[in-house]
Amino acid sequence: MHVALGSPNKEAGCDVRLQVPLGYPHQAVSCSLAASAASRAWVDESTRVLQAAANSAAQEGQPFLHEVHELVLQQLALLELPSEQQPSTSAPKDHADSQGDAPVHVLLLRLDHMRNKGLYMRSLKGWASDLGLTGCVIFLCKAVSLILILIEGAGEDVREYLRRHRTESVDVDSRGRKCKERMMDVVAESDVKQRGFTNFKEVEVETLS
Repeated sequence: MHVALGSPNKEAGCDVRLQVPLGYPHQAVSCSLAASAASRAWVDESTRVLQAAANSAAQEGQPFLHEVHELVLQQLALLELPSEQQPSTSAPKDHADSQGDAPVHVLLLRLDHMRNKGLYMRSLKGWASDLGLTGCVIFLCKAVSLILILIEGAGEDVREYLRRHRTESVDVDSRGRKCKERMMDVVAESDVKQRGFTNFKEVEVETLS
């Protein structure tokens, strides 16, 4: 499989090789990448991210192949960033007016459920704080269970948030074991001129009307 990401100045792309075992999805897919325009460090890190997601999916007996394209696109987006702009995974960011006139990227996600709400929300709030993101988690509790997450911030920080949400443990399964999010959909994303929130908060509503 070849995955490419275009930009006004260049096209970044890579070849992804997947070996699917007979025991899939209970056995992990073997992943490898090749990209002539990328550094060895990027290839190694991207392979690690893919393989970690594949291993986690196998432990939970969940399909993985449908995630490959999006995970690789997220890694290619990081490849295009200048090194000084690549998102940090350790130090919190000061986002107040740091982006100048750059547009604010907004991402809307939909979740199926949260088994351990406290654990889940701690992860979301921690990532938002680390990456300087604002927004809200909306719980619609009446008639139908619906959870929406609205994230806003710099484009590279929003992409890093999405990578973490897809590849790191945020909840527990039916046996109480930590697990990754497998039932999250991207509903919409766009760029706007300014943020609509000053922090990241939790909101419970009875109806969307």
